[in-house]
Amino acid sequence: MDVKFIQNLKLKNNNSLKLSIAVFNFGNLMNSDRGLVQQANAVQPIGDGADAIGIPTYSFNSSLKDTFVHNATLLSRRQMEFGLRYSF
Repeated sequence: MDVKFIQNLKLKNNNSLKLSIAVFNFGNLMNSDRGLVQQANAVQPIGDGADAIGIPTYSFNSSLKDTFVHNATLLSRRQMEFGLRYSF
């Protein structure tokens, strides 16, 4: 969820000044567990192969505990943007 606040200030001669503040990923600002993007691990949990006589065998990596990890890109972070606009 993104939030944006805008204040428009009237100046003389029909000029105006607009101030804005935008907060991206506002939910993450309220609670650090919210708004986090998760992605699947790049690890393949199931292995396959064949035994000595050619019968297919499958194995599972039991040490794999987490199937998803938090994405550390800007999608998971809160950001703030300030704006200033002068209209004449």
